[in-house]
Amino acid sequence: MPFKKGKSGNPGGRPKEITHVRELARQHTTSAVETLVQIMHDPKEKGQARVSAAKELLDRGFGRPPQDIDVKSDGKALQSGVLAIPVLQGEWEQIAPTMQSHGK
Repeated sequence: MPFKKGKSGNPGGRPKEITHVRELARQHTTSAVETLVQIMHDPKEKGQARVSAAKELLDRGFGRPPQDIDVKSDGKALQSGVLAIPVLQGEWEQIAPTMQSHGK
């Protein structure tokens, strides 16, 4: 069923249950982190479980590390595809010289 013009496709907003579930989950943050630390240090746990626990702790503590993406088309790097990303004028003025030097 198509949406009516000028009307929200979700007039009620997000379901209230989602917020409630998030709040409940956040109440267990400390014990969840303690469990991950326990698994990470337990020599009886499988190596994969210990590494996974360590990774989760690092990701939550420091964020995931940046990842490079190499996008190619017919063996040539896509240069104009980046321009499709909306950029605020002030940001574009800062990054334009870098983008132009990479496009050579």
